[in-house]
Amino acid sequence: MFSSPQATIFRQWVTWAAAATLLVWMAIVWVHFAGIIIRFYSPLPFYDYWDTVGHIDRYRQLDFGVLWQQHSEHRLVFPEIIFAADYIFFRGREILPLVLSALFYFATWLILSAVLYRSKLPLIGRLCSILLAGIVMGWEGGALLIAAPFLIQWSLMLAAAALVKKHPRATDAQIREAFAGLKCRCGSHMSILRAVKRLTEVA
Repeated sequence: MFSSPQATIFRQWVTWAAAATLLVWMAIVWVHFAGIIIRFYSPLPFYDYWDTVGHIDRYRQLDFGVLWQQHSEHRLVFPEIIFAADYIFFRGREILPLVLSALFYFATWLILSAVLYRSKLPLIGRLCSILLAGIVMGWEGGALLIAAPFLIQWSLMLAAAALVKKHPRATDAQIREAFAGLKCRCGSHMSILRAVKRLTEVA
């Protein structure tokens, strides 16, 4: 058996070895993730965003009045602007939506990492939690969010990040107010509010 100092050193070595293993695992997962995005990339709009094709001529004339039209029972102005810019600058190849979706997806992990790093866990526990979150987010099914962009979730995530920054212990009323203008017909609004509430509890 190890003596007490030797046992401590051994535990530390095993712990940091586990963290290094998680780091390598996350790198492999994300490389695979990027490969899936490249393979399944499509220049075609996704779901509701087929409507943007009908607006191409107005975008090219810099007529942005189309942004004030009702769309799918809710206004998706931010994604519409991204598609408009892609039509104007990249001839509708979905390059800008793809790049921004990838950046926002990575930023989501960074925001989650910042929340986890501020937790009361020991340093190694925080680092392992961050790496595990990165591994989970690198799940290949998540590549569909990026390879076929550009959906409403980025507006929701940005709103959540802004809320947690402004009110780390936000009340239910503050959460409802922050998301009052971001309702989606998918029916997941209450689940989103519960997830944000949980985020404020662990932040």
